[in-house]
Amino acid sequence: MTFQRTAEWDAFGPWILPVTNADDVPRAFRAHPFRFDGGDTIVKVPRNVARRDADPTMHLYDNVLTVNADGLEVLTRDGDSYSTRTIPATSIAAIEHGSDLLDGWFTVYPTEGARVEIRVSGAAGDTVAGLTDRLLDAAAPSDTDGTPSEELRREALPERDVALVNAYRPIARRTSGLTVSAVFSAAAVASTESLLRRLRKGQATRSGAVIATGRSRLVVVTRHHPVSYGPKPDLSLRHIVVLRSALTGASIVPHPSVRDTDLLELAVGADRIVIGLPRDPTKIDTLLADLPLLATGEMEHR
Repeated sequence: MTFQRTAEWDAFGPWILPVTNADDVPRAFRAHPFRFDGGDTIVKVPRNVARRDADPTMHLYDNVLTVNADGLEVLTRDGDSYSTRTIPATSIAAIEHGSDLLDGWFTVYPTEGARVEIRVSGAAGDTVAGLTDRLLDAAAPSDTDGTPSEELRREALPERDVALVNAYRPIARRTSGLTVSAVFSAAAVASTESLLRRLRKGQATRSGAVIATGRSRLVVVTRHHPVSYGPKPDLSLRHIVVLRSALTGASIVPHPSVRDTDLLELAVGADRIVIGLPRDPTKIDTLLADLPLLATGEMEHR
């Protein structure tokens, strides 16, 4: 079968592409009144389909995102049309993005209502980081006292977790006033599950993390899951920024299936963001002392 090539088809791939004029808009979204000269950042997010399985007759994009000083507008394809969700900048509680090999995500947590989660390619990390920065600047400008953020030496974590240090560094350059509150590496931990489950899942490993705090933000760089299993190295990365003013509570609970691991659960809007911590009361108390933003909620030990 022969298809007529189009500019959209020629450009299609796993990349998030800018939308700068009407010709860039995927056909399912062409009824929307975009502003191309108003300072908006507009991008289109491709479908999760390999190019070899797609063709020019298909809808090739599932979302169009608009970021500006007012917040985030998300258009989601629904057949040949679309639905719209708007999150005002004043309603943003947290933003998370990350990747696990080829699978990526971009999640915005509002103070009210369900979170918005966009699946993206793992290759789109730089574009998503740019969207995150612009949204954060609209929601709560970076600490503006001009104090440089605390640097982190490469040797702060062992080789297996040096990616966490490398991921923190550009965040520190873009954000003033951050202080590193906790740095810990991945560690093997004992499972409390049955022998059969332990044999099937393999060795449990608690993920490492870099946690930094500022006047207005809590920044966490860690892995996709608090605990991973099996012999393969965990190459995922998870970037989290929580706005201090939007925290409504927090709790520390034991991990349900491994020893020596706690879960810090941060309440943001209708959701909770979960971060794994080593079970070390001294270190946890020090971390919590460095998190004045938790004064906006109730810290609960369970």
